[in-house]
Parts: sequence; C-alpha cells; structure tokens
Amino acid sequence: MSVRSLSATLALSATLLGAGASAAFASPAHTRPSTYELPGDPGGSKFEGIGFDARTNNYYVSETTGGEIHRGQLRSGAATEWLQGDGTDGRWTARGVNVDSQGRVYVAGGPNGIDHPGAPDLWVYDRDGQLLAALRTGVPNAFLNDLVIGPDGAAYFTNSNAPQIFRVAEQHGRWTVTTWADATGTIDTTTGFNLGGIVLSPDRKALVVAQGNVGKLWRFDLRTAQATAVDTAGADLVNADGLVQQGNSLWVVRNFSKVLSTLQVSADGRIARLMSATPTDPDRVLTTAKLAQGRLLVVDSKFDEATGPAAGRRQQIRRGDCGPAVPGHHAQSAPMNRRPIAVAAVLLMATTTACSTETSSAPTTSPSPSRSATVPSTLDNQLIAAAWKNDVAGAKRLIAAGADVNAVDDTVQSAFLIAASEGYLELLDLTLAHGADVRSLDSYHGTALIRAAERGHTAVVGRLIKAGVAVNHVNNLGWTALHEAVLLGKGTPQYVDTVRLLIAGGADRAKPAVSDGATPVQAAKDRGQTAVSAALDTQAKADALLDAAAAGDANKVAAALAAGAPIESRDDHRRTALLLASLNDRVDVARLLVALGADPDAQDDRQDSAWLVTGVTGSVAMLETLLPANPDLTLRNRFGGISVIPAGERGHVDYVRRVVQTKIDVNHVNNLGWTALLEAIILGKGTQQWQEIVKILVGAGADPNLADADGVSPLRHAESRGYDEIAKTLRAAGAR
Repeated sequence: MSVRSLSATLALSATLLGAGASAAFASPAHTRPSTYELPGDPGGSKFEGIGFDARTNNYYVSETTGGEIHRGQLRSGAATEWLQGDGTDGRWTARGVNVDSQGRVYVAGGPNGIDHPGAPDLWVYDRDGQLLAALRTGVPNAFLNDLVIGPDGAAYFTNSNAPQIFRVAEQHGRWTVTTWADATGTIDTTTGFNLGGIVLSPDRKALVVAQGNVGKLWRFDLRTAQATAVDTAGADLVNADGLVQQGNSLWVVRNFSKVLSTLQVSADGRIARLMSATPTDPDRVLTTAKLAQGRLLVVDSKFDEATGPAAGRRQQIRRGDCGPAVPGHHAQSAPMNRRPIAVAAVLLMATTTACSTETSSAPTTSPSPSRSATVPSTLDNQLIAAAWKNDVAGAKRLIAAGADVNAVDDTVQSAFLIAASEGYLELLDLTLAHGADVRSLDSYHGTALIRAAERGHTAVVGRLIKAGVAVNHVNNLGWTALHEAVLLGKGTPQYVDTVRLLIAGGADRAKPAVSDGATPVQAAKDRGQTAVSAALDTQAKADALLDAAAAGDANKVAAALAAGAPIESRDDHRRTALLLASLNDRVDVARLLVALGADPDAQDDRQDSAWLVTGVTGSVAMLETLLPANPDLTLRNRFGGISVIPAGERGHVDYVRRVVQTKIDVNHVNNLGWTALLEAIILGKGTQQWQEIVKILVGAGADPNLADADGVSPLRHAESRGYDEIAKTLRAAGAR
C-alpha cells in the first residue's frame, strides 16, 4: 500500500517536549499528551525500544538498565511498569519491542544472552503479560537489537554483532527461532552497532535494515533472504537507529547524531532518497519510534546521562550469573520508586518550526488535507477501514448509510485516496460514482493520480486521467505523477504502461523535479530504465495515431494522443485505433487505449468491433485486455453472430475455453441459423481441436439438441460427416 500520510518537510521541534507543546498542534489529536512519562530508578534509567498495538492503543517501551517493559495508553500521560526486569524470565536488559496482529509482544534482549550465559535472547508475551516463549538463538555472541513483524506473521530480529536476521514463529503452540538470513561476505561488520532498525519495504516483499555504525541501509529479500545495499545516493545515515516506514516514507532516528532523517523509498525498497534531515532536541538522545494514530512516538533514551549508585548496582546485577528462565512465569508487582523519564510524542501532522533545519530543496508547504475533507464520523471511519481491506460490499453498505467518500482520518486518508494508492479499481469506481473529489490532496499535497502512478497501478491511472485529475500537479516533494512513476518505479512493463498513460494524458515530459532539476527523461536514463526512456523520448503528430496502433507502436500512440489525437479517431473504413490494434493483435496498444476509455464496441463499415474480432483472431491476450472495458457480449457482426461463433468455427480452443467463462450466450443463433456448436461441427474439420471445442461448449451449457434453420440437429450433422468422437460427446450430453 502506498500510505503517504506525513509531510516530507516535517520539523521535529524541541518545544514539542515542553510545557507549551499543545500550541503547535494543528490537529484534533492535540487532546492527547505531547509527552508520556515512564517510571525510572532514582539513580537513573535508560530506555530504547518501543512497540504499539493499534487495537488497544497501548504502547510498550523497553528499559535497557534492567529489562523492564513499560506500558501506557495514548490518551494517558503516564506509563506503568508492565513486566518486571532484573532477572524476571531471565531478562536483565531489553532492546527492540514490537506487537503482532494478535497483540503478542515480542522483546529483543540485546546482549542479555551474552552477559548472562544460558539466559534467553528474546521473549514473547501475550497481551496479558503471560510468557509464551523465552528463546535462545543458538548463535554465539548474538546481540538482538530490533524486530519487525513480517507478512507471514513471523517476527524478524536483527543481530548487531553479525550480519544476521533471526526468524521467530509459532506453529501449533511451539515457538522456534532460526537463523533466517546470514549476509556474511556481503555486509562487513565493523566496530559499534551494525544491523539495528528494521522495517518492511512498502511492497512488503523485503526487509529494510539499518547498519548504523556505517550509515547504510540494506534490503533483505523475503523470498530469497539475500541482502543487497539500498541505493541511498550517499545520504548521511550514520547512527541510524530506529526505522519507521509508512507507504513510501521512511523515517530514520539517528540517535547520537540527534537528527531525524526522512527518506522517500521505492516500493521494493531498493532505492531511497533523502528528503530532509531535521535536528532533534540537542539535550536528548532519541533512539526508536513508532507511528501511533498519525503521530510519531520517539523514545528519549537518556543514553547521554550519567547514572547514579542505584543504577550502578543494577549494572552489577545485570552482569551477574543467572539461572534459566522459568517458562510461563510472570511476576507482576507495584512499581518501585522510579523517577519519570520522558518519551517524546511527536505529532507529525503539526506545523512545527521552532528547531527545524530543512536540508532538502523540496517545497516546504505544510501538509494539506483534501479540499473536501470533513471530520470523519463513525460511519466515515468504518468506510476508511473497509477501503483498506478492499471490502467493496461493505463500502457500498456504508455509503448507502451516509458515509462520505471524501472524509479523511488523521493521516489524511480517504476511501478515494486509499483506493487510488492501493490499486483497488472497483472501489475507486465506487468512490467516483459517489462524489469523490478528484482534487483531493493527501498529506504530501499529492493527488490520487500521483499515488497510483508511484505504484504502477495502470488501470487506476487511466481511470483517474479520464476522471479529470490534474496530470501535472506538483506535490510537496516537487514531483508530478510522471516523476514518481520514474523515480519510484521499477522500469517494469507496468511502469512503462503507466508512463505511456501519463504521456497520453498530457504529462509534461520536460518538467524538472524541484529537488534536483532532473526531468523524467533524464531520471529514467540515469536509472537504466530503457523502455521508459524510449516512451519518454518518442514524439508523434496527432495524425500518426491510427498507423501507430495498427503497427503496434504504443509509444507513438501515446505521443499522438498527447499531440491531440481523439481517441476514437477513425480511418476510411471507420476503424478506430482500438479496433486496428485488436485486428493486428497489438496488445500493448490495446492496453493503453482501454485504460484511457477507448470504446471496445465501436464498429467499422463491416460491423466489426475490437471485441468481435477477438473471436476471429482467437487472441486470448486481447480478450483479457478488452474485458476490463466491459464490451457488449451481445454485439453482433455482419452475420448476426457473437464472438464465440467464429472462434468455434476456426478452432480457437483456448479462446473458446476462456470466453465461455464470461456471460456470453453459448446458444446464440446467428443469421444463418447456427450456434457456436453448430458452426464448430458444420465448418470445422472434426479433428482434435474441434472435438475439444464441442466438449467445452457442451460443458458450458450449449444445447446439443438446438437444430439449425432446416431442423437438422448437431448430432445429425456430426454423424453425416463421420465425426464419431464429436457424435459420442453429443450423445453423452443427451443429444437425440
């Protein structure tokens, strides 16, 4: 999903941690605290990891100086000690924390198993705090730093002492930990913390991992477990600690550098570009973060503060010997006398400027909500939730009950914008039919078209162009939809199609990006996107449309449309570009034209249409390309037939097999008095391919007793021609 909820020009202000923080907030969320207090030891405590449970609005913070886990509620300013440390469950320290979809809390132990031989490296608890698992990796010197929950429901932990990722999963009540990836030989480990922060790539097909000591990002493919360096164009990411990903935005908390860096990441996580590097409070060392209801909760670690005697004693205990963890044990007691420590709650939807230093040349316009945005009602929130699930039936019911397709949540997401970014075409059509504002802007000041182009959702891009979304709108990153399709795309066929659609829709190919001045053409060439570059370089006059369509030159078709050619232009035989593409089986051209709304039912002077001729050519690929255009399956050719009839006659087995799965009438009778079954027998050759077609037609409901205009049945025709196998099939189907 492309969730573009936060501005790339956010400023992390020190005032957000002070008493006057609420004055900076520009969102209804200002009713929530700007800081959350954690209990700490009188001599000083240090904190690091944070997890968030969106179902309960609970956040969890780990304490490194004893291993306690603290829990709080978003609407309450103070947390309490949820899990004791100091050896409880074999836990003397804790680092990363995360929560899965079942509310189970995973805790990474950092050096717990190193400092206490035999002690666990990680733990899993249920939402009530009961221990589910306390595991060791079996790898010497493992320092479990951070973790993410994968698409498969497993947890993936980073090892800061080796280029390894561990996978933790439960099956039938049994928990296991395995070394899922080992990038030794690819990733060089050096002094300091190596692999740390970890998130999913936007397409959820890879893990993106920070190597903080050298300032690099690594991509681990979830299918192969192979590691490759993320192309960051040399961005300074030294001291990268916690990572937060939402949509194509990646926030990097750089602890001792005291900077929050914002990057724009490609869908597959292979490319990341620095958009801003914002200094954080110079008096705080921030470590990890989580998004919670549109806000970024950032942990103030206290790593730069000295600890007193009490903390020193705790350190002695932490480094002592210990017995094994007790399975299922959890000791809960009232907190000790622990002083409050701040957790910085940064509301990213606020327009804060007090301490911001913007390093990107991207525009600094504040996040702008949808033009027609309204405060969401309960129905609206339910509609937004249904949109994320692509629950079209549920969305229909909610809209009928009064839900607004333009209402946005606190991350500036509406059902319309979600449908565009996620590629949910049916849902998009539903929102457009119920008043979606095509001028709607997300938190990046971007249109629905930009969101769809970034993900390569060609059908959605075409629909939005047709609906009138501004093609050359520039978002807060200084990019148009065309820029995003190139800069954040992969150069694959779907992105080539997306670029062609944008060109045809009037995208400015020469427009430079605000950030670096690169045009889409230059950007495509720099990235080795040869096919995209070819599309962007192609020029054509409007009158080239029809010849280009017949020849299969999709780039020239796009350029001709950009030059002003009407999409329904016709030649001397009244053939449209789409009909010519279908006649010549030019699928790339047809895909472009269909996405832009070309008519599949436009007939020429012989009464052929793009859809009808697929039955003649037998092209299943063209059939599939035209089906999204909703062709009229009852449209007749000059013989009064529909597409399945000539397909049966010509022996197009695969075509017949596919077309009978549509709502086409297999018993339609043409002007000669013949059905598809009769034509397959009368004009076919009785060999294997026609035998197969007869079986397909009969299986799809063709009437084996429907006679021709002279009263001759299919069985009599088959018998008179000596087609024994066909006759056998007909008799088995009840033919007389």
